[in-house]
Amino acid sequence: MKNNINTDIWLSRIGLVLIFCYCFLVSIFFSYFAQMHLSLSFLPFPIFVGEILMFVCLLLMGSVCENSSPFSRRSALLLGAYFGWVMLRALINYHYDGPLSARNAALFYYPIFAVFSYVFYQKAKFPRNILMSLAFLAAGILLFKEMIVWYWWTYVTVLVIAVWNAKSLKWRWAGWVLLAAIFWLGREYFYQGARAHLVSVLCVLVFLGLYFGMLFARRRHYVLLGILLVSFLFFILGYFIYAEHNAVSSLTSFKKMMDKYDECDKLYQSRLAKYVPKNLPIHLYNPKKLEDIFPTAAVFIAQPPATVRPATPNLEVSHPVTTSVEASHPATPSMEVPHPAIPNAEASHVATPNVEVSRPVTPSVEVSHPATTDVETHQTSVYGDAVPTSMSKLTLDSRIVQHRSLEVDEGNIVFRLFIWRDMARELIENKAWWGFSFGHPQRSRSLEVLCWGQTEWQRDGWVMPHNSYFHIIYRAGILGVFLIVVLFFLIARLTKDFFNLNSVEGAFLVGALVYWLVLSNFFVILEFPYNAIVFWTLFGITCAYRDELKKKPYEE
Repeated sequence: MKNNINTDIWLSRIGLVLIFCYCFLVSIFFSYFAQMHLSLSFLPFPIFVGEILMFVCLLLMGSVCENSSPFSRRSALLLGAYFGWVMLRALINYHYDGPLSARNAALFYYPIFAVFSYVFYQKAKFPRNILMSLAFLAAGILLFKEMIVWYWWTYVTVLVIAVWNAKSLKWRWAGWVLLAAIFWLGREYFYQGARAHLVSVLCVLVFLGLYFGMLFARRRHYVLLGILLVSFLFFILGYFIYAEHNAVSSLTSFKKMMDKYDECDKLYQSRLAKYVPKNLPIHLYNPKKLEDIFPTAAVFIAQPPATVRPATPNLEVSHPVTTSVEASHPATPSMEVPHPAIPNAEASHVATPNVEVSRPVTPSVEVSHPATTDVETHQTSVYGDAVPTSMSKLTLDSRIVQHRSLEVDEGNIVFRLFIWRDMARELIENKAWWGFSFGHPQRSRSLEVLCWGQTEWQRDGWVMPHNSYFHIIYRAGILGVFLIVVLFFLIARLTKDFFNLNSVEGAFLVGALVYWLVLSNFFVILEFPYNAIVFWTLFGITCAYRDELKKKPYEE
C-alpha cells in the first residue's frame, strides 16, 4: 500500500511539472510553441503539443486515481457525463462536417486540465521549500525574460503568494525586494498593452480592493484599510498619467463609438444587396515559421535572390487617394487598398492585379490622403486587433505594447460588435437553440460585406468571435448559457470560501482567474491552448488549494 502511495505522489509530481513546463513555454513562445505538432498519415489534422500533453496527463491521472479518487461519486458522474457529451458530439460533428470539429471541440474539452491540475496538486504533496523555490524562480524570470502581456499578472500572483507564505525572514525580505523590482521594471504592464488588458487589470484591482476592504473591516484593521484605500486611489490615478490616452479615450467615448458603428452599419446596408458569399476553403490553423520565433534563424534559411523577387507594383486608383505599397517581402497574391474611412477595412471596389510570389506575406500599406497626413495601416493580429507591422513578429525580448491611433482603437471595438451581432442573428434565424456544429465555420456577414479582416477569414475560411462566452453559446446554445452560469457560480463560491477562511493567498488566486475571465470578453482565451490550458490549470489548482484549506492548515 505504501509503494502505491509513493507511486501516486511521483506520478502526480510528473504531471504537474509537465503542465507547468507547458504553461511557462507558451508564456515565452506563445502560439509558436503551441503549434508544434505531429502529423499522422491516417489523420487529416495535426496533433498539437497541447493534445499530446493532455493524452499523457490522462494516462497519469488514470494511474493515480486507480487506488483512490479525490472525487465523490456524484462529481465523477457529472464530469464523466460532461466530457462524454463533448467527445460524442465531436465525433458526430467530425463525421458530418470534417476536421474543423476537432478544433472547435477544444473549447469544451480544455477544462479537463482543471481536473488534471486538481488531482495532481492534491496527490503530489510537494514540500513547501520546493514550492517556494519554484515560485521565486518562475516569477524572477520576469526580470530577465519578458512575458506576453496577459501572462504577467498570473506570474506576479505566484510571486505574491510565495512571498506571503515565506516562513524564513531572509526569504521574505528577498521576496519583497524581488516583487518591488518586478513592479518597478514591469510597471508598464499595469497601464500599457491592449485595452482588454487595461480593463482586466482594473477589474482585478477592484476585486482585490473589495475583498481586502471587507476582510480588514471585519477584522477591524482600520489602518490597513486606510493603506488599501490610498493604494487603490494611486493605482487608479496611474491610468490617467501612464496609460495611453487613445486607449482610455476609446473605452470612455461611448457616443463616438456608437456613431462610428452607425456609420459603418449604413455602409453595410448599402452594400448588402450586392453581397455574394464566397466559397472559401477551410484551414484548421495558420502555421508559424521558425524565423517568426527567432529572427536570426532567417539567416540559415535559404531565400531566393533579391533579383528574382517580383517588383512591387505602384497602385493607381481613380478616386482621390494616392496609394503605394512598400514591403520588404513579396506581396500577397491579391491585395486590396484599405478604405481610408474605416480602420482595418479593405475597399472592395479598389483591387490590384494578381501578383505571383514565392511566399505570400501581408505587406504594410501606406495610404496618402490629399487633405491629411500620411496614414500607416496595420496588419491584423491573430485576435483581429491591428498591431504595427514592426511588431508583427514576436521575439523572446519583446513585449506587446500597442500604440495605435484613436480611430484604429474605436474601429476594433466596432469590429467586434459586428461579429457578435452576426452571431446572435445567425442563432436566432436558424433557431439553433442547441448551438451550431463544432464543424460549422463561423462567417461574419458584416465583416465580409465591409471587407474587414479579409486576411484572416479568407485565409482560414472562418473568423474567431473575439469573445469566448459568445463562442460557447454559439456552439452549445442553451447548454452553453448553463455552462457559463456554472463557471461564474464556481468562481463566486471560491471567493466566498476563501473569504470565510480569511485566506490572502486565495484572494490573489481568484484575482488571477478574474483577470482571465474579463479578458475572455474581448480575446480568444478559452479556445486556444496557449491561453486555455493556463487558465484551466490555474482554476484546478485554486479549487484544490481551497479544499486543502478546508480540511486542515498546510503543514510543513
